[in-house]
Amino acid sequence: MRRLATALLVMATPLLAGSARSIEREAVVSAPRAAVWRAWSSSEGVQTFFAPDANIELRPGGPYEILFDMSQPPGLRGGETNTVVAFEEERMLLFTWNAPPRFGALRNEHTYVLLRFDDAPGSGTRVRLTHFGWREGGAWNDVYDYFDSAWTRVMASFTKSYQDRHRTSRFAHPSDTCRTSARCAAGAPRDATVSPSATARASRPGSAPSPPAS
Repeated sequence: MRRLATALLVMATPLLAGSARSIEREAVVSAPRAAVWRAWSSSEGVQTFFAPDANIELRPGGPYEILFDMSQPPGLRGGETNTVVAFEEERMLLFTWNAPPRFGALRNEHTYVLLRFDDAPGSGTRVRLTHFGWREGGAWNDVYDYFDSAWTRVMASFTKSYQDRHRTSRFAHPSDTCRTSARCAAGAPRDATVSPSATARASRPGSAPSPPAS
């Protein structure tokens, strides 16, 4: 019954959001589905490829906030006010999403991101991302174009984090794979948080990051 209710909610959400277009991305990594699920559904996980900080509570209505710059005042640190809508463990995660501060009033509007997780050949996992709930015209087109580019970078960073992890586990001494003992304990590759945050700092106007955050 829970799976049926979740499936109906996921199918109904695009209709409720009035979504006529969407952004689709896909990535396949050499890792089990349970590990990839944790990478997207926990604060510690998203810090390995997405942003330096996060506030995620895996429950309906819980926060799903990707935070890029904690030196900024509240409201300008990243994807604040975003929440978990629904999830099915290791299968599906649906959450709200908003625009960076530079887009003015549209920052207060929310779209939706749906992640689906499937087994891939060779003990890997396929992640399919759909960003929907877009309105039409004017500044909405600018926000769409921003995330159309940004999600490509995030998925590339996600894939690279597993490639780096595979290389370091095969060739590097454990002391050379992480920046701190805390990162080593978490199993995070040395540069897992460097690429997305560095890209964000280099290209964001004001406090808006380059990867999709807000």
